[in-house]
Amino acid sequence: SSMYASDVVKWDIQDYSRKDVTITSGSGKLKCGTVLGQNSTTKEYGQLNLSSTNGTQLPCAVLLSDVDATTESVVAVAAVRLTTVVRQKLIFPDGISDDDKAKALDELEALGIVNREGA
Repeated sequence: SSMYASDVVKWDIQDYSRKDVTITSGSGKLKCGTVLGQNSTTKEYGQLNLSSTNGTQLPCAVLLSDVDATTESVVAVAAVRLTTVVRQKLIFPDGISDDDKAKALDELEALGIVNREGA
C-alpha cells in the first residue's frame, strides 16, 4: 500500500520545510518515508547507508513520494527542515540496529526533522 506525504508529515511550513532533491540513479525503488543521506560530492541523495563514506551515512532528509531511480536519477520532494514526521512511517535500511536508528533520529532532529509517535 502506498504512503503519501500526508501520512508521513504531521506538521511543516509551506514553501520552507520541503525541497526538490535528486535521487541518485541506481538507488532503485524508494518509498515515501525513506530516510535519505546526501552524497557530499555529487550532492545527490540516496537511502541512508550506514556503511558508506560518501555522505549518505548521515541522515539529512525524508523522502515524501515513491520514486523509481533504478536506471536514472529522479527529482523528488523531501522534507529537509522544520518538519514533524511520524516515527513509525520512517523507512530505515534493512537490518538497522535500534541504537543506530536512535542515533539517526537524533541526527535528523538536530536538523529540525523531529519525530513523534503517530497513528
